[in-house]
Amino acid sequence: MESLYREVDALIESRRIQGERDGNNVLIRLNRTDRIQRIHLARENHVYQFTSVVARVKHVITPSVNARNALIFRILCRNALKPVVFLSIDNRDRVVGKITCPIHSTQSNEIEFYLTALARDCDRFEYILSGSDIQ
Repeated sequence: MESLYREVDALIESRRIQGERDGNNVLIRLNRTDRIQRIHLARENHVYQFTSVVARVKHVITPSVNARNALIFRILCRNALKPVVFLSIDNRDRVVGKITCPIHSTQSNEIEFYLTALARDCDRFEYILSGSDIQ
């Protein structure tokens, strides 16, 4: 993870990414707005996992089977349109976006792309679902 932290810190220092790293998390400021998206950095076996919370399910739908099914359908449609970021509902009942990439072949420009793509896509979907920056 130390090499990933160094890469992320270098991207922030060179201003290729607007934000700051706080331990395993990167707070990315989205261009031309005051919106921020938190991305959690993790390693599992031979891949890095970048994960960002879009919203808690209870904050974006009414508690009913039909509303939950409609949300799942929207997530599936979004996944079909955006193949880099995978959206799902996690075991804590949150809509999350995730990107995984191999550790040994991932370069700085790819990390930059993955972090900014994840931040933008999760922020956009959050806005679509809630109309605000609820994090």
